Amino acid sequence: MKIQKNRLMSGWSVVKILVSGLLFLSLSNCTTVGNQIGTQSQDFDLSSSYAAKMYEQKKQQSQPVDGKDPRAYYYFLMSLEAEKSFQFEQAALQYKEIVKYDPETEKFFEKHVRLLLRTGQLDEAVEAGQKALKRFPRNKKIHMDMADILASQGKADASIYHYERVYQIDPKSPRAIFLKGTVLEGQGRWGQAKDMYWQAAKMEHNNPLGQYYLGRALLHDDELEEAEKRFQMSVILKPNLLQARKYLAWIYERLGKHEEALREYNLLLKLKLKNSFIDERVAKLQNPSDPAYKNEMSNHKGIPAELEKQPNAHMRIAAIYFEEALYLRALDEFQLVVAADDHKDPHVLMARIYESQGRLDKAIEEFKILRNLEPKSMDILLYSARLYSLDKKMDVAVKLLQNAIEMEPENDQIYHSLALAYMSNQENGKALESMKKALALNPKKDSYYF
Repeated sequence: MKIQKNRLMSGWSVVKILVSGLLFLSLSNCTTVGNQIGTQSQDFDLSSSYAAKMYEQKKQQSQPVDGKDPRAYYYFLMSLEAEKSFQFEQAALQYKEIVKYDPETEKFFEKHVRLLLRTGQLDEAVEAGQKALKRFPRNKKIHMDMADILASQGKADASIYHYERVYQIDPKSPRAIFLKGTVLEGQGRWGQAKDMYWQAAKMEHNNPLGQYYLGRALLHDDELEEAEKRFQMSVILKPNLLQARKYLAWIYERLGKHEEALREYNLLLKLKLKNSFIDERVAKLQNPSDPAYKNEMSNHKGIPAELEKQPNAHMRIAAIYFEEALYLRALDEFQLVVAADDHKDPHVLMARIYESQGRLDKAIEEFKILRNLEPKSMDILLYSARLYSLDKKMDVAVKLLQNAIEMEPENDQIYHSLALAYMSNQENGKALESMKKALALNPKKDSYYF
């Protein structure tokens, strides 16, 4: 990796003098760099700079050109500044310019596609990926990103093509094989999917997701003993993969291991994974000798209807990255999740990532989506107000908290939060009134008196 980086930069170091002139021309009119990177760099006509003119003149006269186009180097510096402050949208704009002025450096095309993916610009990422692959047809990373994006957009056959290209380029790529299996499963091609899962599991024996998906395919074909091994391996490798435990409990039932099944179901209930399926299974296991229960178990084949919906592989990959604090990689996966199936969980975790990066504006955007998905959720409303408070938008925070009070007028904690918002907005009289209402609802809360 270090060698590749040195190669990438070696051709660039020789243009420092030209770039310094370019930067002087461009940045001498700038008062700040930080948040205005994108608009500043796009507004400048860099082709009129001395450095760019000299470079173009040498090219036209077929003279030896020392290094790269200085405009590419300039945009590269701007992209570094943008990424440092987690302004990935601006960084994507810079890379659009970089690849225009340096069409020979493969790594820049990879980064451009990945930044478009990271910022949720999936159609643009596909377009950029197609152009990049015409120039670099054996680029494994771009093929992988293309496959992931196309799969999330429901373009199964196109995604399979790119997964297969990854495998042809790098036969030791378990991710491509595994994810191709998930696409095949989504098409109902269980036999082919199972073959892919087997291959991926052999390559990455210690991958809990690989074992989990292989277990599902085996259960689908009613290969119970082998499915049991895979689900057991999955929960050993990742004990908090609760969906695997649910499958394991069902397998135990099918195999007549009632105590083991009850143990798994009760564990899930203790972890508050309560739903009607688990309740029903626990109730039936109270009397496993009941003829109706025995008849159900003997006649059942494959995956039960309550478990048959295919889990989103990218959601589970993202969750693992999130747990390991690999936030940017998690963010890439979450973008694929919401493109395929927009629901609450990815937006909550994306917002937390943005907040950790200091991108309160993006965190607020995610919670706007959440409020549309679950308009009656008090937790989402209160957290939205908190984010607006952190972003110094107290008027919006106050309005949200007032809306929350209309929804739950007897909730003392909301009055407390509203009081804090008023205090931050220097409206101490209103803050005092809100605290009085909180105390009236909960007079035993000592922190309210404080």
